[in-house]
Amino acid sequence: MSDVSWEDVRRQFPMATETVYLDAAAVGPTPEFLRESAVRAFVERQRPRVDAGGAVHARAQRAFGRFFGVDPEAIVFYANTTDGINVAAHSIDWRAGDEVVVHDRDFPSNLIPWLQLQGRGVKVRVAQSEDGILTDAAIDRVLTSRTRMVAVSHVFYQSGYRMDLAALGARLHQEHILLAVDGIQALGLLQPDLTHVDFYAGAIYKGLCGPLGLGVLYVDPVVAVRLVPDRVGYGSLQSPAIPWDGNLRYKAGSQRFQPASVNYPALHAAADMLEFLESIGFSRVTKRIVELSGRALGRLAEINGVRVVTPRAPDSRLGIAAFRVSGLEAEDVEEALRTRGVRVAARDGNVRASFHIYNSDDDVNQLVEGVAAVAREVHA
Repeated sequence: MSDVSWEDVRRQFPMATETVYLDAAAVGPTPEFLRESAVRAFVERQRPRVDAGGAVHARAQRAFGRFFGVDPEAIVFYANTTDGINVAAHSIDWRAGDEVVVHDRDFPSNLIPWLQLQGRGVKVRVAQSEDGILTDAAIDRVLTSRTRMVAVSHVFYQSGYRMDLAALGARLHQEHILLAVDGIQALGLLQPDLTHVDFYAGAIYKGLCGPLGLGVLYVDPVVAVRLVPDRVGYGSLQSPAIPWDGNLRYKAGSQRFQPASVNYPALHAAADMLEFLESIGFSRVTKRIVELSGRALGRLAEINGVRVVTPRAPDSRLGIAAFRVSGLEAEDVEEALRTRGVRVAARDGNVRASFHIYNSDDDVNQLVEGVAAVAREVHA
């Protein structure tokens, strides 16, 4: 267990001392030490070495491998989460009549790539969530003998509900159904159990507080060998030599999905941030975030006129505390809190406060006091 104090962590994030920033689910503020990551990346490029890009790529793979608990070779990089989801959607040998299951409250990035498959004869079936919670029964109602894929988010962006991926994946795999996960709302905050997950996509600009322009994708190596990459390059092949015989000999496992180089400075940032979180302790990071959001939910639920949306059970949520104030639109509450120095977001009718390790009990207090004041003005 790390002896790093939360006060020390907070000092690394300038944004945390300027406002009550409860919007990591939108964009994570960059810590001070990641400025040094960017500088180091560009200094290295002043006197470039042929192997420099490969070295930082491998380091980032190892860092993500430790975080995910998988072989680093199962990790590939793209520009964003959407790229990773498209890889999952378009690398399968779909046949007309095949089905994929999505859910009605998912973020568009995890809907549009699957909807596009309808042009290839794939049927998209929609599981209906209940107040931002996707139950096993809701998924079971739309599964058929033609289902080949279920696509979900690990943490729902508007309600904060956290899926039990291990249980869901185990059930699906018994029926030989693949599981693809949009993990962006959990990446960096919670180590996922990928035992029964086939694709897990995310990006580093939220929970990992990095720059835009780098996404990460885990592909189960056992599944990978049965798939044809939707995009290829020299990195996809066993040998970079051009196969003049026309036979593209793909790498054996997940690395067939890594066509070429990616955002070099962002790889530095991702590796540095993961190593920082690792120095604190991944489980300690998760515990801190769940505790802060739990305190917020408990106190918000006591305010007259406020309805908490996020489940209270610790294993059904992560950093998001979503709620509604009766008589007010979410956007009105967002703006009222902003004038009080509390940064939240309006999402799908909910007010979403999202916590990270730089937040404090005082941030919880200011959120609750601000919401109570807004609610009193309506319900006085």
